[in-house]
Amino acid sequence: MTNKPLSLQQLSNLLWAAWGINRSDGRRTIPTGMNKQDINVYIVLETGVWLYDAKKNQLIQKLNQDVRSKYSPAGVTLLYAVPSNDGFGKMHVGSIYQNVGLYCASEGLANIVKASGADALKGILSLPSGYEVVIIQAIGYRK
Repeated sequence: MTNKPLSLQQLSNLLWAAWGINRSDGRRTIPTGMNKQDINVYIVLETGVWLYDAKKNQLIQKLNQDVRSKYSPAGVTLLYAVPSNDGFGKMHVGSIYQNVGLYCASEGLANIVKASGADALKGILSLPSGYEVVIIQAIGYRK
């Protein structure tokens, strides 16, 4: 996988596939138990770490430093954070990374999902109280 950046349109489509709003009642591209919707999707870019705000369709910068070296070389890395006491959180994240994988397949992009290294920003990236990053997904162009 190369570290060539994705286009802005690809980033937008990728984040929408991951955790976007696709119904007028505010529900997302994946279901969650009791419609909790308490997943945070972060995107690691050269410009820092950003939180995806689907309701406003924007990125909110959460860390202003390049931390890509903490992850595999990729065009972008997604971090999935859930409340540590949510017994279904990891299952919900599984639905997200499957959606992202399908989007990647449609765009000819490679993607790698892993749990190892999920804590690489512990103590550096400020998460909401009780949240933890449980899965990371690297996305990029094939070599």
